[in-house]
Amino acid sequence: MLSIELGHFALVLAFALAVVQVCVSIYAWQRPNQGGYNFVQQASGLQFLLVLLSFAALTTAFVTSDFSLKLAYEHSHSLQPTLYKFTSVWGQSRRINAPLGFDLNPVWRSRGDRRGEPA
Repeated sequence: MLSIELGHFALVLAFALAVVQVCVSIYAWQRPNQGGYNFVQQASGLQFLLVLLSFAALTTAFVTSDFSLKLAYEHSHSLQPTLYKFTSVWGQSRRINAPLGFDLNPVWRSRGDRRGEPA
């Protein structure tokens, strides 16, 4: 349970850092200074680590069958092999990304149409 909360906190912190990074980069672009550029570079590395921590917490919830997380409750089973639990984290990408507009299905269909394959 604590790892889920830690992962959620890391993801929210990464989002807040991204907002600050955008503001600082706009300011550094308008008034060029090395401090702003250094902050933007370091913030991107920290964002990567925070998102990685959040993903690790989600993976831990799936692998340990922590059903206090709704996503793990709906898409995991306690008798699944560990490999399936581990890969089910990526199985949610379409469900999560589609409302955000990151659905790649039209891209794959257009590639299939160009090759003459049915969509």
